[in-house]
Amino acid sequence: LVKKVTRHNLLSDISSEMSEQKMKVSARAYKATKPSLTYLEKFFEASSNQYSHDNPEGWVLLTVAENKLTYEDIIKPKLKEAHKQFGERALEDFEPFYNDMKGREKLRRSIAAYLNKHFISSQYRSSFEVGFENIVCSTGCGCLVNTLAWCLGEPGNSCIIPAPYYPAFDNDLTVMSNIIPVSAFLQENNGKFELTSESLEDAFQVSVSQGNRPAMLLLTNPNNPTGTCYSRPELELALAFTREKGMFLVSDEIYANSGHTYTHENDQSFISMFDIGLSMSADGKRIGDDIFILYGFSKDFCLSGLRAGILYSENEEFQLAQNNLSYFGAISSDTQYILDNLISDDKWVSTLLEANNKRLSENCVLVMTLLDELDIPYFRSTSALFLVVDLRKFLTERSWEGERQLFNRLCDECNVMLTPGQDCHFKEPGFFRCCYGNCNTEGLRVGFQRIKDVFVDK
Repeated sequence: LVKKVTRHNLLSDISSEMSEQKMKVSARAYKATKPSLTYLEKFFEASSNQYSHDNPEGWVLLTVAENKLTYEDIIKPKLKEAHKQFGERALEDFEPFYNDMKGREKLRRSIAAYLNKHFISSQYRSSFEVGFENIVCSTGCGCLVNTLAWCLGEPGNSCIIPAPYYPAFDNDLTVMSNIIPVSAFLQENNGKFELTSESLEDAFQVSVSQGNRPAMLLLTNPNNPTGTCYSRPELELALAFTREKGMFLVSDEIYANSGHTYTHENDQSFISMFDIGLSMSADGKRIGDDIFILYGFSKDFCLSGLRAGILYSENEEFQLAQNNLSYFGAISSDTQYILDNLISDDKWVSTLLEANNKRLSENCVLVMTLLDELDIPYFRSTSALFLVVDLRKFLTERSWEGERQLFNRLCDECNVMLTPGQDCHFKEPGFFRCCYGNCNTEGLRVGFQRIKDVFVDK
């Protein structure tokens, strides 16, 4: 009798729940209602009221990894030219019809040429060439990370990520594919974050102990949020580890050509996983079907709003799957035309990258100088758009709650937003990511003056 009553109550509860949700959405959609970032709502609020010379009380946003430093004088004129050419040729040789959903061949050939020039070191160019047929274009790298998660793992498998890492990876991996992120904490050594075999093995064992099979390792190189590049031994370690464990390796290289010009003699410069794969292959002609390399137009090309990501893979089964799946993330034909106009212009690309790296370097040096003046510790950046700031001395308590309170104070009392360390999966509270590609020098000075007024002078 008890069992019958219990079963009846259970079925009744399920029926009631289904009835309540009848006009709503699936459990999967409920999962997606959770914001992809804990600070997203506050970020959107701040975005509509940003600091400028005409809005001196506005927000200084140091939390978004977006690069606007070359837009007005280099990118905007080129976009105008590209759109003009598109308009003039639209009725002649442009066809706005169905095409290869992985990207038009002309664009993929131009991307292949760009990768050959800027990613492959000279020692391998005689034996290896990036083939356009191995390139997939899609609506941003977030879309491609989701695709990789869906194709390379099963629901409940895990993805090991050297931590700290890009906050949105959690959403990219879990919201649709249910791949579980597991942190492999980088080791701090003489002011640098280093990848070690111990950190990788620890993460692997943690995942296994939780019943989640590690399916892939996801690197960002240059690293987000540290703004530094992995060394050759670290990259070789990563690939050897995944091959030993039977895992896939995904190398997100979206900041590859945002290296700084101020770097010191011993600073590590960018090395692509193309080079590592070729150096560890039998003949230097293939990187292997277990390596997937991501790139895109959002960072080096400062075009985050065009939503254009690039993936290189020699995995034939994966490419066959993309013949189907690319339909869901295809880039519009007119956008592809514009992107091809940009990336195929070698002279313009060289001008852009040179100016971009110089200006990022100048902003980075300014931020480090301002932090030095405030006696706030940080980890020196050599690439990309950000660095790690150590604000532990301003915590009221050494806890994640204490870090969130500090984040809220920065927002409420300074109108300054930094990326919280917990979102980046730091090992301990108090570290924040500071992005400096979204602000001009005036905005950076104002932001750190506000921090000085509230936290240092008081």
